[in-house]
Amino acid sequence: MLNFGGQTKRRNINLGNKSKTSKRDVIVRAERDRARRAEERREFDAAVLIQRYIRRRLCQQHFFSEDSLRRLTLGEDGNESRGVHLFPAFGLKLYNFLPRHSFKQILVDYQSHFRTYPNALVNSHITDVLKIQDNDELLIDMLKAVNVSQLNTSQFINEGLMPFVKSCKAIGDDELQELCKFLQLVKSHYDVAGNGSSFLYPIISLPLSKDGTYPILEQLLLSLGWYKLIDIAGPLTPQSADVVFSNLCYVYEACEESYIQQNIMQCLSFMSPGSMSMFNEVYFGAIQKLFQSSFTQRLIDSVSQQETPVSVLGTYLAVSSLDEIGEKNNTLVLLLMNKPFVEMVFSRILGFSSIEEITGGNVDFFEICIQLLNFYLTLATDAEIFADNSTVPIPTITSFSEMLKQFVFQELWSTPLELRSRLLDPAIDLITRVYTRDSRLHFCSAAGNETFWESRDERFLKCAIYKMIDEYDGSYRAAYDAAGADPLTATRIAAQQHLKTEILAEKRAEWSRTNGQGQLRKLEVLVRVPFFIPFDQRVEIFYTLIALDKDRLGISGDAPAVSANMFMGMNGGGVRSTTISREHILEDAMGAYDSIGEKFKSKLSVNFVNEFGPEEGIDGGGVTKEFLTSVSDEGFKDAKYGLFRETAQHELYPRATRDRAALARLEFMGKIVGKCLYDHVLIDVALADFFLKKLLGASRLFRSTFDDLQSLDSALYASLNKLLGMSGKEIAALELTFEATDVLDPTGLRTVELIPGGRNIHVTRHNVLQYVLKLAEYKLDRSLTEAVAHFHRGLSGIIAPLWLEMFSARELEMLISGGTRDVDIADLRKNTEYGGYTDADATIVYLWEILGEMSAEERCKFVKFVTSVPQAPLRGFGSLEPRFGVRNAGREDLTRLPTASTCVNLLKLPDYGDKALLREKLLYSINSGARFDLS
Repeated sequence: MLNFGGQTKRRNINLGNKSKTSKRDVIVRAERDRARRAEERREFDAAVLIQRYIRRRLCQQHFFSEDSLRRLTLGEDGNESRGVHLFPAFGLKLYNFLPRHSFKQILVDYQSHFRTYPNALVNSHITDVLKIQDNDELLIDMLKAVNVSQLNTSQFINEGLMPFVKSCKAIGDDELQELCKFLQLVKSHYDVAGNGSSFLYPIISLPLSKDGTYPILEQLLLSLGWYKLIDIAGPLTPQSADVVFSNLCYVYEACEESYIQQNIMQCLSFMSPGSMSMFNEVYFGAIQKLFQSSFTQRLIDSVSQQETPVSVLGTYLAVSSLDEIGEKNNTLVLLLMNKPFVEMVFSRILGFSSIEEITGGNVDFFEICIQLLNFYLTLATDAEIFADNSTVPIPTITSFSEMLKQFVFQELWSTPLELRSRLLDPAIDLITRVYTRDSRLHFCSAAGNETFWESRDERFLKCAIYKMIDEYDGSYRAAYDAAGADPLTATRIAAQQHLKTEILAEKRAEWSRTNGQGQLRKLEVLVRVPFFIPFDQRVEIFYTLIALDKDRLGISGDAPAVSANMFMGMNGGGVRSTTISREHILEDAMGAYDSIGEKFKSKLSVNFVNEFGPEEGIDGGGVTKEFLTSVSDEGFKDAKYGLFRETAQHELYPRATRDRAALARLEFMGKIVGKCLYDHVLIDVALADFFLKKLLGASRLFRSTFDDLQSLDSALYASLNKLLGMSGKEIAALELTFEATDVLDPTGLRTVELIPGGRNIHVTRHNVLQYVLKLAEYKLDRSLTEAVAHFHRGLSGIIAPLWLEMFSARELEMLISGGTRDVDIADLRKNTEYGGYTDADATIVYLWEILGEMSAEERCKFVKFVTSVPQAPLRGFGSLEPRFGVRNAGREDLTRLPTASTCVNLLKLPDYGDKALLREKLLYSINSGARFDLS
């Protein structure tokens, strides 16, 4: 191809057949064209619609202009009366197109006509206008225009007033007053019964908030309270009841009107303790005041007179116990001070004939009684419990405890898990508290009724659970060890707190198909309320657990040889040998055994050395009882270590200390006590009751109760109880603050605050209970927890806490130190072995006669002389290892005294053949306190 520049340009020409358009292409092109035309139509229609609205808007602006409305209102005759129909006819449109002052003028000019308008048009339009207001400019004029006789109250409140309350930024006092007067007028025309609830419920169910979500709500609520416009006349949902209750408390704080009290009680009847939500912090002060005013007394009176159901009081207590409220103690004190009320609730509950009758419809009374008695036992002294004018007399406590026992046993033994009562856990807490107090005072288990706490169900008592206990104990031990080595860490404390029940739940799921339900349930009884099982059975279980543990470690007499790795460095037969100096028993023992872990459970062979050299024949090659009792005596009683303090009753408890060496020794002393329990060795030590309870309360973080203070410091306990009974003036005169002075070595005296800022907070009549409880908490818990925890860590390294927690403090004392404070001579004689004597020899006959003639104290001294412990073994002398023995020490020198080898429980008795001489020599020996050193 030529161009004008003389150049050629190649052009490709397709000479082939041109491709044909397919049918699909035609269809696609047609669809595209239709879519385009449809879009064009939509755009055209939208433009037409916009133009239509613009023209309508322009027409409306012209129509609703002030000049046009004036011509329309006057008409041809110039009569302005036609203007009364403008607002009813046009309503919200009139508001939208007229200037505010013109609209306001219409409301003012015709409000007298609007108030009597023959239909609901005016009211409907007022509702529409009110809901879009964000200020109070038109409020008064609109309210004055409402025809109350034609008002649809629910519609006005929900669709008009509620949106206004939510969106209005501020409201003046005059406007607020006018609104309340209007609502009073509405209330007089409102049929409460017919409508079923308060007409202002939507407003009083709006929550206050810290950031002021609804700015005028606070003022409105208070005004509604002052004008008596709040009325809870119908049912509320549990969720809305929480908010309504909060608002009522907020109103009550400002205006303590009796009708508000009644409404609060009504609201409480709809609240559910189980679903109660956390209250907004805006309400904390108001709700707390509800528990510091006359409301509590009015509620008590109302419940007593059966005007208010007791469930309302239960909910009231549930609110008081919430962490953010913290008024439960004060509330329970007020309840307990009202003795007629306490008598009423307990007489009601004790009047029921069966547990089924209580759980079927009277559970509220049961719950109140549980809470009252639990708190009463927390505060009441022993003297108050036994006093004639006691708030809850001993017969009432005993009868209610019997009912509690039946309830708890039935729930655990007979009731399926999914059907158990929500009161089971509170009931177990209370019955455990009663049992703990009774184990010391015996008001339930009095003479003739010693088996009060034991179940009488034969099927339950015959149910054997040893195999299940072994499996459960293994899982518990693994979980306990996994929680960590330090009992003071937050992780371990949290893990231990519910460990027993958590492992129980796991094993329940695991065993549900392979084990009988009876065994599972008895195991739960053992874990949660062990005192339902007879003491002898529990002791048997305890020693069975020890035997199973010995089998696990291979250190029992019948067990296969233990692995060489575990007890490397021991003598043949798994016996660990060491040398101990008599002058440094505790330090040498710690050096030899403190770091060997579970190896300390094995048999021990101890060689003592004294200032003259090695001692021969002291332990006889067996378990070193002499070693354990000697370490116990030095660790507990030697002043050079000062590990323990003594109460006024000469009972021991750990000294509060931060010294790491002292804490290490306390931990080792725990191991020694554990080893004694493990090997059935009794030691002569009296531990304070509160300390024993702490050892049984690891899952409760070693916490004590107020009545435990009597065991620690009876004088302080009496003083604090006296303080609780003082008047406000008497308390003020003492000038007490929330501080405590204590001795903590090595820093000496120190002053600590019982609560933050306590040195600046004076004790008053209002907070004296808090002061008493906080002081007791410091003395019993805060100052001693570290020392107790270290002792417990040593103890639990040998004896798992689960094993110990089967027993009460008194029972644990018996496991450690033996049985009763007297000796069963017949049992001792039946279990005595002789060497060189027979039972018919004159000296032996005289021995038993003399022991029978001794006082109980002298018999205990005799047993201590021979065994090192002044009490009989827990399960009788048949369980003493080795058996009590009397060996003939000959007739060559009858001036010699009887001597003893306590390590083998052996009395070496010369063959005096004379009763008077035997009595003289025996009494001298047992009163001298000497044993083997007189040999």
